[in-house]
Amino acid sequence: MTIRRINPPELFDGEAFGMSQGSVDDGSGLQILTGQDAWDKPSADLGTSYLEQTQHALENLRSALDAAGSSRQQVLHLRVYVRGELEEHMEHMEHVVPALAAFFDQTRPAVTGVGVQSLATRDTLVELEAVARVALGGRAGLGPSQEKHRRGAMRVGDTLLGGRLATSGDHRSLTRTVRLKAGL
Repeated sequence: MTIRRINPPELFDGEAFGMSQGSVDDGSGLQILTGQDAWDKPSADLGTSYLEQTQHALENLRSALDAAGSSRQQVLHLRVYVRGELEEHMEHMEHVVPALAAFFDQTRPAVTGVGVQSLATRDTLVELEAVARVALGGRAGLGPSQEKHRRGAMRVGDTLLGGRLATSGDHRSLTRTVRLKAGL
C-alpha cells in the first residue's frame, strides 16, 4: 500500500508543522484533505466575509483535489467548519451554502456543518475538510473494473486484484470472494 502526500505549490506549505494538505491511499483510492481555508501560500487570510473565505477555501480545495488527480465530482464527504454556532450565524450560512452548491453543482457530496469556537487564526471564519475518491493508479474517475464493481455487476467468485478484475468463472459458488491485495 502506497500513501502519497499532496502538497500543491500554490497552497500553504505545512512541512514545518509536520502536515500535508492531503494524503492519498493508492490502495483504496481515497484522498483525505486537511482543512482548506482562505489562506494564500504565506498563510495570510484572504477575505473578511464568510462568502469570500468560502470561495477562497473552495479554490484551495480544488487545487488539492487536482494535485491528487481527483476533482470536485469525486468528493464523497465535505465537513464545513464555521466560526460560531451555526444557528446564530444563519445569515452567514445564507452566503456559504450557495457557494458550496455552485462549486459542487450536481455532485452533492455528503456534508456536515460544524460550528466551532475558533479556527486556525482569529480572522479565519470557514474551513473545509474533504474525503474524495481517486482512481486506483492516481487518475480521477473509475477504470472499467472499478466501474463494473460499483454497478454491482461482479459475479460470484470474482476477485479484485490491485484494481483489476480477475474472474474465477465459477458461477455456482455460494459465496462471493472479493479480495483486495495491496501492492499488486
